[in-house]
Amino acid sequence: MWAACSLILAGSASAPSNRAAPNSGRIPLCKNEITINAPSDFVYPYISDGDKIGRWSRDDRLTISFPRGTAARIGMQIRFVIQLPTNPAWMVEIQKLEAGREMQTAIIDGIFRGSISFFLEPLDKNTTKLIHEAEIIPQGSFMQFAWKTIGREIHRKKMDEIMTKIKDLVETEWKQQTRANRNNRRKADV
Repeated sequence: MWAACSLILAGSASAPSNRAAPNSGRIPLCKNEITINAPSDFVYPYISDGDKIGRWSRDDRLTISFPRGTAARIGMQIRFVIQLPTNPAWMVEIQKLEAGREMQTAIIDGIFRGSISFFLEPLDKNTTKLIHEAEIIPQGSFMQFAWKTIGREIHRKKMDEIMTKIKDLVETEWKQQTRANRNNRRKADV
């Protein structure tokens, strides 16, 4: 169950954050980072557009829907339902978007509350650091107990896997686009 919960809401507790969390001091911030060999403007749709989010977050144990459409915008909602008999779910809503830089959401309904954010830091023209931060507040006594005992570690490991999926997808498509652009320039020169 926790592996599926962790599909989107994951991170590593090992690195402290320099960003202020909404509940600073109360709930530890989960954080994960990965370097992607592509420009931040190219990476950005993979964290903000519903169609691209659906490509890297696929999992047989989780159903993802976009109640207000897949276009990246303030107010866009993403609903996650875990495929278990009780169908535990949660929903996030985009609160802040800055093209090429960040997407911040609030968990507004379901088994969690808190926030989930993605930040992009250009390292150079063609390299981006993708940072994922999540402040997860489980709802209910059982969820709080499960989170404290095993959930946080499962969550961290799952986010490592997800960040690698995003990196692989983005880098593959960036290489394809770069190759296609080169071929088009060659044809235009002929």
